[in-house]
Amino acid sequence: MKKNKVLLLTVAIVVVLVCIILFLISVRQFPNGLMSTGMTAIISAVLGVLLTVSVTQILLGQQSKTEEEKDKNIKVFEKKQEIYHQFLEKFKEIIQDGEIKIAEVKEDGT
Repeated sequence: MKKNKVLLLTVAIVVVLVCIILFLISVRQFPNGLMSTGMTAIISAVLGVLLTVSVTQILLGQQSKTEEEKDKNIKVFEKKQEIYHQFLEKFKEIIQDGEIKIAEVKEDGT
């Protein structure tokens, strides 16, 4: 979570700096108009790449967190299922022939 905040802050600072640079380029006309347009395109492309990388990193982080939680939930479910099956086997031993046989005393005293 802290990593995402640092990343978002960095991206926000870069975006602000790029906007300031773009504004200064358009206000301060270069001798050649094509140079200004080319510089704006390059800066815009770099900005797009930075935004794409940051969003992708955030999404991959969330996906890995979700996968870890899913794996954990699957293991918990499997353990619950194992315990339930053990319970059913023990219950099957207790109830045989329609009679409950808990602490049954046989004729020989056992």
